[in-house]
Order: sequence, then C-alpha cells, then structure tokens
Amino acid sequence: MKTILTKAILLPIVPLIMFTLAAPTVGASDNTTAQNKIVIGKLVCGPNPCTTDPCLPGMILYIETLAGDTYELTIDGAWIWECSFDWNGFYFEDGDYVLLFGQVADTEFEILFIYNLLFLQTIL
Repeated sequence: MKTILTKAILLPIVPLIMFTLAAPTVGASDNTTAQNKIVIGKLVCGPNPCTTDPCLPGMILYIETLAGDTYELTIDGAWIWECSFDWNGFYFEDGDYVLLFGQVADTEFEILFIYNLLFLQTIL
C-alpha cells in the first residue's frame, strides 16, 4: 500500500522536476535574478506588505514553506488579493498545503504550477 501511495504522490512531481531544469525564467519581474523553484508549504493569508505610500489596505496570499521561508504569491506579476483563488478549475484557500513550481525574485513567488497536497493537511 505504501508503494502505491508513494507512486501516486511522486508521479505528478517528476515532470515538474524535469521542467524545472529546462524552463526559462519567463514572466518574472526581473529575469536576471529570478530562479525556478519547487517548494512545499502552507498557504497563509496575511496583511499587504505595504510597498506604496500610503499603504494600500487589504490581505494577500503568502506561501509559508516547510523550510520556514515566506513569499508573497503572484500570478502574472500581481499579488493574489484574496485569501482564496481558482487555478485551472481547482480551488485553493488559506490553510491548504500545496506543492508550488514557479519563479522566485526577491520575496515574491510567481506561480507557474500549483498542486494541492491534501494528505499533508491530515498529517501536519
């Protein structure tokens, strides 16, 4: 049973790893510093990091990785201003554990692919 579960989890991840090695850093805010990255973590809704003066009100979605890093999530260069969002017909919200593939530039994580890890929510 453990082997079947392992294959079911790893099977969708293998193409991501291969894509990471070959994918260019397109769509990132700064192509010279952007890096392709795969992370596992928890979606967290938090306050806007206030990059304007005066500070715009509102909450945005972050990823808190298992390694302890936190990134603002972006889609097409814009923050996710809701505490939930749809991605290709799948619904994600605050508290979900996810596997993310994307591009990291500074403190922002541009989502190129997201996969819900429902089994982690029951374990952690």
